[in-house]
Amino acid sequence: MKSRLGIAWRLALIVVAALVAIQIAVIGAYMVERRDVARFALGPQLPDQIAALVHLADDRSEAERRLIAGAAAGPGVRIRFPEAADDVVSGGREVVFLETLVRRALGGDARPIRVEVDRGLGALGAIGGRGTHVRVVVALHGGGVLDFAAGGELTARLLGLPVGLIAGLFGMTVALIAVLAVAREAKPLVRLAQAVDGFGHDLAPRPLDETGAPEVRRLVRAINRMQTRIVSLVETRTVMLAAIAHDLGTTMTRLRLRLELSSPDPMRDRAVKDLDDMARLVDDGLAFARSTSEADREPLDLAELVGDAVADRIELGEAIVLRPLPAAAPIVASHLGLSRVIGNLVDNALRYAGDAEVALVRVAAEWELTVADHGSGISPEDRARIFEPYVRLEASRNRATGGTGLGLAIARQIVAAHGGTIEVRDRADGRSGAVFAVRLPAA
Repeated sequence: MKSRLGIAWRLALIVVAALVAIQIAVIGAYMVERRDVARFALGPQLPDQIAALVHLADDRSEAERRLIAGAAAGPGVRIRFPEAADDVVSGGREVVFLETLVRRALGGDARPIRVEVDRGLGALGAIGGRGTHVRVVVALHGGGVLDFAAGGELTARLLGLPVGLIAGLFGMTVALIAVLAVAREAKPLVRLAQAVDGFGHDLAPRPLDETGAPEVRRLVRAINRMQTRIVSLVETRTVMLAAIAHDLGTTMTRLRLRLELSSPDPMRDRAVKDLDDMARLVDDGLAFARSTSEADREPLDLAELVGDAVADRIELGEAIVLRPLPAAAPIVASHLGLSRVIGNLVDNALRYAGDAEVALVRVAAEWELTVADHGSGISPEDRARIFEPYVRLEASRNRATGGTGLGLAIARQIVAAHGGTIEVRDRADGRSGAVFAVRLPAA
């Protein structure tokens, strides 16, 4: 399945992924560095460490105790030997089970022991966790107390905030700025895609401002030149075909005049019919060439166009069923071009099936015109080929019936030039026949 993410989002995801990877690496390195500190400060060997310190400090002088404190202190650990337990500021919550463990490590000594945990954390799972601080106060033989304070804070802080949080916020800010920058750089490409898509519908040049990176500006400049060249080629082709059609028309008119002045006979009649077929073929060829450059767009009522086209044929006795039309079907289009599309589809149904059902409905932001018949239908493998120039699918659809093989090709070109689509499908009621459906953008 192809991804639908545009270039801006793809580049943004690459930037964000890189930043996330960097953040993970930094946090991982920091956690590894702090792991030993946390294990030493609040590990399961804490009661044994305190018991060893107590035994070392019992009956020692103040100078010796200072040496012990200096030797035993480490990252996250502070050791003092105040004169009395009252000199230790208390503000945490007492943890009885830790007092029991320390007393057991001291061999069941009855001396006073107090263990506190700050932030009101007294649960077993909280000890040794992030942000936990433990203070142990034990009375010593010979006077004084051991004041042991250990911190299990795994996150350094800056301005009162964890460094990891600050790094994360900084990374998100950089990622957001990167996303905005990438989106800004991708805008010219988005506008370029829209312009090329619109140009493909109606061949109307859409020059773009040359903005963005140097590579993008060169691409935009090349697209602008390409649009100009394509329009020039199409206009030159149309003018050339119009000139050829004019010259052929003049020649055929002279031939027809000479035939009309000649004596009547079967050979002359066949020659006149051949001239008529040739004139129709030239007219359809010129219409096909002009269908890619329809420029006379104006606000129209599609319902009125359909009604007029069908009414003219009903007056001639044709078997046409017109479904109720909308009160109004506003559209911006070429009156001549759409009239030709409607007439072509209705005439095809009448010519090859003998009847036609015409309907016009609103589908989302489009108008859908359908022309259905009760003929033999069109096989799925022929439904795309039928819109190619000079393609006739079966023996009944030949020049003898009046067709040149350009009608549907002209209709497709005109519809595409208006930003619409045309397709053929089966009847919804399951009966034999074909349905030609044209969708055009509503105004």
